[in-house]
Amino acid sequence: MERKKFLNTSEVSKLLNINEKKVYNLAQEGFIPATKVTGKWLFPFDELISFLKYDSLKNIKKGITFSLFESNILIGAGSDDPILPKIFNHFYNFSKTTLFYSTVGSKNGIEMLKNRIVHFAFSHLFDFEKNDFNIPYLNKIFPDKDYAVINLFYREIGIVSNFEISSIKDINKKGLTFILRQKGSGIRDITENLFKSKKLSKNILHFYPEEVTTHLEVANLVKNNIDFIGITTKSTAKIFNLQFYKIFDERFDLITIKEYFFEKIFQTFYNFINEKLKHDFSPEGYNFKDSGRIIV
Repeated sequence: MERKKFLNTSEVSKLLNINEKKVYNLAQEGFIPATKVTGKWLFPFDELISFLKYDSLKNIKKGITFSLFESNILIGAGSDDPILPKIFNHFYNFSKTTLFYSTVGSKNGIEMLKNRIVHFAFSHLFDFEKNDFNIPYLNKIFPDKDYAVINLFYREIGIVSNFEISSIKDINKKGLTFILRQKGSGIRDITENLFKSKKLSKNILHFYPEEVTTHLEVANLVKNNIDFIGITTKSTAKIFNLQFYKIFDERFDLITIKEYFFEKIFQTFYNFINEKLKHDFSPEGYNFKDSGRIIV
């Protein structure tokens, strides 16, 4: 017998082992795939099964992330910053908690957090229309606003080079080679905005053929190529003894799910940020005045 492409409410009720009223509610609230035809709800069988499989995988991922809490392990992903390894090492000495972190860019880190693959993400995404960091983007990704945002630090961002830059005009005159960060990173968003606003001219600049994923990679390429430029932190420029032209002050935030925030191991991480960073870190180009402040 040929399988039906669409199920009615009664059939979905039997499939899910719930009453028909609950099926109606799930359909109306958009929790299961459904369409309304001539006043009756129809449910595409293949899409319904795919949805159930995906939802069950989410629960598995959720279970894995919570089991890592019990093993005293934190997993994070998101934006890169050169001082993060030092912060993580300091946190380990403070708590003996094992922390793993992947620099995949702000947007990818937030996506991994949404899918419960990691416990937290670091991000510095700036919405130029709303003049705010991270929250406008998070409201698109988490429509239920099930997130918490905690400030880690502020940092200076700018263009690094082997020569002094007095204004953006100096860059647009020289036909220099620009190093792009990967798509999904906060630095890439800033770069695209500079192109969109025509502060940087795409037509005059050349571009390094490969996208890079860290501030140190950008600075290393600039250091070894006299006509290369890129965007990175002031602290990175200092490490490589490069010229630094400031373009931005960024708010660099820690983002997590609300249910993760109240776990004991995460509270340890939060207390470390709130109590230790202000007193134990003071590198040039950073400001820790609001470290640990809960923004949302």
